[in-house]
Amino acid sequence: RLYDLTLVFKTLEYFINVWLNEFMCFIGFILNFLIILVIRKYSKTDLKDNFYKLMSINSKFNCLYCLFYTLNIINFCPEYLEIFCSSVYTTYFAQFIKIYIINYLCESVKFCCNFTIILMNLSRYILINKNPGKILKKYSKLKTKFKIRMIVLIGFILNFAKIFQYKFNNGDENYIQYPIDIFLFY
Repeated sequence: RLYDLTLVFKTLEYFINVWLNEFMCFIGFILNFLIILVIRKYSKTDLKDNFYKLMSINSKFNCLYCLFYTLNIINFCPEYLEIFCSSVYTTYFAQFIKIYIINYLCESVKFCCNFTIILMNLSRYILINKNPGKILKKYSKLKTKFKIRMIVLIGFILNFAKIFQYKFNNGDENYIQYPIDIFLFY
């Protein structure tokens, strides 16, 4: 009876990680790409506001995140050393993708996505409020490119430690995980 429940959860995990994540990344990429196209089309006429620039940049970050996260399927294995694991799972290339693309770049881009939403809200608050205050007035005078460069720099610096969360497994039989999570205790 417990075995049946475990099998159901493993099947559900497999379905979510393999099919649903890839489908949602595809949908997210398409929708964010459409947002970029709409903003680009109307930015020549109506949309001169900083808010729409930030919305377009946020959509670009979201597209990058969806694109990078689709690579997560390369390093997915529902149960270590099972028959459902792909042969690519143990390769150096798959471990590289897990460490540098999924764990570092995706997290850095996710930080940039979240922070551009904060900047969009600040921009909207400044538009609505007649007297936003000294700090927000100084913020509104900063160039959008400068703000985005600072977000990207901070995002990559804050997530730099993520690179060291995993190490490459060169066939060490003491570890069944590819790559090895150094914070996971057996």
